Amino acid sequence: MKRLICHLVLFTLLVAWGSVPSVAAEAKPEQPTKTEKAAKDEKAAKDEKASKSEKPAKGDEKSKTKESAKAKESPKAEKSPKTEAAKPAEGAESAGAAKHEVKKGPFSIEVELKGVFEARKMTDVAIRPEQWTSFTVLKAVEHGSRVKRGDLLVAVETDKIDQAIADLKTKQRLSDLDIERAKQQLAALEKLTPMDLVAAERSRRIAKEDLAQMLEVELPTARKTVDFSLQMSADNLAYEKEELSQLDKMYKADDLTEETEEIVLRRARDSVRRAEFFHTLAKLRHDEALKFGLPREEEGAKESTQRTTLAAEGAKIILPLTLKKQQLDLEKMKIERTRDDETLKELLADRESMVIKAPVDGVVYCGRFVDGEWNATSSEQLQRGASLPAGKVFMTIVQPRPMAVRAETPEKDLQYVHPGLKGSARPTGYPDVKLSAIVADVAAVPSATNTFDTKITVGDEGDSSLMPGMTCTVKMIGYQKKDALTVPPSALKTDPLDDEKHFVRLVDKKGEAKEHPVTVGKRTDKLVEILKGLSEGDQVLREYPKDDDKKAPKDDDKKSPKHDDKKAPKDDDKKAEKK
Repeated sequence: MKRLICHLVLFTLLVAWGSVPSVAAEAKPEQPTKTEKAAKDEKAAKDEKASKSEKPAKGDEKSKTKESAKAKESPKAEKSPKTEAAKPAEGAESAGAAKHEVKKGPFSIEVELKGVFEARKMTDVAIRPEQWTSFTVLKAVEHGSRVKRGDLLVAVETDKIDQAIADLKTKQRLSDLDIERAKQQLAALEKLTPMDLVAAERSRRIAKEDLAQMLEVELPTARKTVDFSLQMSADNLAYEKEELSQLDKMYKADDLTEETEEIVLRRARDSVRRAEFFHTLAKLRHDEALKFGLPREEEGAKESTQRTTLAAEGAKIILPLTLKKQQLDLEKMKIERTRDDETLKELLADRESMVIKAPVDGVVYCGRFVDGEWNATSSEQLQRGASLPAGKVFMTIVQPRPMAVRAETPEKDLQYVHPGLKGSARPTGYPDVKLSAIVADVAAVPSATNTFDTKITVGDEGDSSLMPGMTCTVKMIGYQKKDALTVPPSALKTDPLDDEKHFVRLVDKKGEAKEHPVTVGKRTDKLVEILKGLSEGDQVLREYPKDDDKKAPKDDDKKSPKHDDKKAPKDDDKKAEKK
């Protein structure tokens, strides 16, 4: 028992001196630093627990009763150390915290832009043909060459376009002949059309008159003629028969018949036979005429009249249209001839443009400057046999001086960059060279990269080593104030419900830090401008305390050595009993 008591006393002393690490310290090594008052309260609590664990071990029931009664009488006395440790006084947080003294001083915001030098005077070189599309390079000047106005830049093959021009001229001569022939035909048609219309009308009128004549006169007469012919044939047959009968009677009365009489009778009989035949034939023709001939003639006459009428009516429509078509054909030929003239004119201009000469003095750049960026043309595109793209800039004549800078302003810096803003430009290749810079223009709308095109004039006349296409860095002071009040960004707290409300921990004369509202202005990564709420000489906490820092002591109390003190004696008691 004595050995156990010794162990307990020794363990209590070690815990009081802090030589034994607590479970809470092992579990959370990064606990916030406690105040001296909290540390004393914690030590007193540990000593009290140690004395409680020691008294039951000695078996002193009276002391145990006194301790329990004491605990009942003042239950709040044990909790007060925790409360004070968890919630230190408002001024206590500034005791060891770093402070920042508010002073008036210069405050500025610097804007840095990446830019490209570009010449203010640049002339694009391109073939912009009207008709021709094939341009094969014969020779071209090299990139970086200095040229004079009128010097040859690129020569292009011209054999094919020359042949096309010759063919077009031949086509024009043939067109002239066709136009002249069409004019003569049109003149004749203009005279013949009225005559043809009169003739068509006349034919229609005659056809109608002929039809009426046939229906009213000719057909009835034809029917009478056919009937009369048949009647004549019948009469002639009767005559012949009567004559034969009379001859036969006369000759029979004679006793003797002479040879002459026999001949006469034979001829009479032949006449009767012919009359009978012709009468039969007349009957056939009569029937045919009445059944087929006359109706067909009537039908044909009516159809012919109808055709003539339709032809006359059609002529009234077709002949004027034919005349109009001839006129339009002639007009079309004239228009095509005019187009051929324009095409020839354009081809001749294209032919002339194939000898590409320098429009101004300057330096040859193979490619084009677009928004300050040089889109280089490959040297292979200007080699002999290569094809030049029609309508595309493949070369630029640059006059190196004067130069400007083309830059892109990010949207976050747009509020600081404006025309007239001054700064300096340093070329990337010559960082020791410093050029004066002034913003000339800022685009009103963003580009595809959500930046704003910015043109900056620079004083580059004194340095001949700089050339368009080289890059640089432009620095400008977008905002500055000589006597601004500033604090570090860490000293500020923003209201989570209203981002326009800001607070600092203002330290008063007693050393206590209290929450104080302020109005902020511009800010950088290192300083924030204070417009209202602070004066020169005020002191604020450099680091605004976080809410988690106030809660930290409570967490420490939950994992304090008190919890370990209860376990430790029990473990030692078990070991002592085993021994």
